[in-house]
Amino acid sequence: MKFNSYPTPPHLFRQYENGEISREELQATMALHARGLIEEMEEANQNPKTSYLERLRNHAAVRKIVKKHGRAVLRESLAVLGDIADFPPAQILWNASHGSVPLHCFIRSRIEPVFRITRFDVQPMFVTMEVEYGAHAKDKTARESFLLQRNAALKLELAERIQL
Repeated sequence: MKFNSYPTPPHLFRQYENGEISREELQATMALHARGLIEEMEEANQNPKTSYLERLRNHAAVRKIVKKHGRAVLRESLAVLGDIADFPPAQILWNASHGSVPLHCFIRSRIEPVFRITRFDVQPMFVTMEVEYGAHAKDKTARESFLLQRNAALKLELAERIQL
């Protein structure tokens, strides 16, 4: 399984509101998103043990970061990544700013496509993140580093993105 290549729901709605796509195109692409979610739920239902172990690993990964840096900065950082149009994991991160979605839902430790945070450093005005995503095999996993910087309104935004 790989990340979808079509725009995330927020990007789709922006395109629709700007008149770049029709209502039918919006609905068709949103239906693709819905089908992808249903397929994931069916897969989890077919492999409950694997799904349970994955959830435990994801909880542990999030707990480690939250214990050191807090939920708010992690959620804000994931939301910034979820808004990057050409970043494949944006397909799973696009709603990271919604507090009602548990943080462990955004991490995918072993079930493909994976999304792992390998480094997360927080300074008062900067966040540095290194992530891995794509295939589970380490030699086939894409790696990127991000520097997020607080703007004048103290909101995090992407300052630098580097392929590793």
